Amino acid sequence: LTTDAPAQRALARRIADDRRLDLVGVAVQRLSSSRDVSWLRRNVRQPGKVVDRVLQRLLFLRTLRALAAREREVFGDGPWPAVPRCVTDDVNGPLVLELIAACRPDAIAVSGTRMVRAPVFGTAPPRGLFNLHTGLSPYYKGGPNCTLWCLANGDPAHLGATVHVLDPGIDSGPLLKTVRTPVEADDTVADLVARTT
Repeated sequence: LTTDAPAQRALARRIADDRRLDLVGVAVQRLSSSRDVSWLRRNVRQPGKVVDRVLQRLLFLRTLRALAAREREVFGDGPWPAVPRCVTDDVNGPLVLELIAACRPDAIAVSGTRMVRAPVFGTAPPRGLFNLHTGLSPYYKGGPNCTLWCLANGDPAHLGATVHVLDPGIDSGPLLKTVRTPVEADDTVADLVARTT
C-alpha cells in the first residue's frame, strides 16, 4: 500500500527485484485535494484559520517543488513493477480489499499512505502489516514529512526512518529497525528528505 511517487515506485521495484521476496500486488493511493476541500468546509466559519493554512501552503510551495525535483533526481521516474495494481483515493476502500483478497499476501508493506484503518487490518495477513515511516520513532510520528518537523524543531539528531509493525495507532507498533539519517554540511532540505527516504 503506497502512494504514486518516484520513491514509492523505486521501493516497489526494489521489493520486486529481491529474490527472497515475491511482490504479488500494489495498491496505490492518490493523494487528492478532496481532503483539503473537506477541511475547508469544516473550518469555513473560522477565517483566521483558513487564511493561516493558505499562507502556509503558499510559503511551503517552493520547498515542496524542490523536494519533488530532488526525489525525481534520486529515485528516477521508473515504472511500477509488472504485478496487479489498483489505484484508489481510499487506501481502506473496496478496491484495496479486493486486491488483497485476490493476491492473498503473506504480509503487507505500507509506505506513504494516509492512515490504514480497520478494513485493511481485518485482512490479517499471516506475517502482518509493516510500515516504512520516514521519521525516527518514537521521537517523530505521523506526518506529513517528519524530516521537515525535525528541521523546524532544530533537532537534526532525530532525522531518520523506522520500519515497524503496523497497528491501529499512529506509528505506534513495535519497532523492527531504525536508521538515522547522516547530515552533511552542504545538505539542502531536499537532500535530507531524499536521503531519509
